[in-house]
Amino acid sequence: FGHAAGGQFVQRMAMLAPASRMGTGIAANAGSYTFPDRDVAFPYGLRGIDVSVFDPAKAYRRRLVILLGANDTDADQGVLDESAPAMRQGQHRLERGQTLFNAARAAAAENALPFAWELETVPGVGHENAKMSAAAADLL
Repeated sequence: FGHAAGGQFVQRMAMLAPASRMGTGIAANAGSYTFPDRDVAFPYGLRGIDVSVFDPAKAYRRRLVILLGANDTDADQGVLDESAPAMRQGQHRLERGQTLFNAARAAAAENALPFAWELETVPGVGHENAKMSAAAADLL
């Protein structure tokens, strides 16, 4: 489990550490993500990293929960990456998580790969680690 920057770490580990022993990963309210896109530079995409570290079959077969606070829509909650590559992912953390999930699901489908990722939204919660941690504990 990781929240905010920790969520970025968990998502990248799920995608880019094919030999890791991660069973279930929960990436909560990340400010940006690594998308399965070789045209976008790392850390926002896969351009510039060794092609062998991304094994889509392994990455999408893992249980990775993208856990989002339904109210994490305000850039003033925590520090939000407002760089151009991050803003292309969405205007706020909620939208960015939804966009990543949909892009990964589409990439898996396009390549006929099993997809075990999940998207969960916690109602009434913004960028709040304690409440997101409680929701994550329930998922585990």
